[in-house]
Amino acid sequence: MDEDVIKVFFTMIVYRLVFRITIICFLIMSYYAFLNDNACFSMQQVTISPKFQVVIPRKIRESLKLVPGQKIQVVQYGERIELIPHKEAHEMRGFLKKYETRSSGPEGGYESCG
Repeated sequence: MDEDVIKVFFTMIVYRLVFRITIICFLIMSYYAFLNDNACFSMQQVTISPKFQVVIPRKIRESLKLVPGQKIQVVQYGERIELIPHKEAHEMRGFLKKYETRSSGPEGGYESCG
């Protein structure tokens, strides 16, 4: 009897922790999207076809300016899959303009970004 109570107790604790971790991850992603001026957080459900193909929803395609034939990096993080549009080096030119990228050297520390 005591073993069943202990199993139920620990199961409840694990479920509560998983739920809290899920909420924390969602909040972190939302906060990151809030901080990044160009970020657009969108989550939609898609179906995998029998040929293991998925259709990227129109809203996401348009916001990322994806075109047919464009290359996309597929990255696996544990149980998660991320699709990252491939960009050539010349397309990324100037993307750091809004960030402070200079430092005063190791002995003087770093300049403030604010």
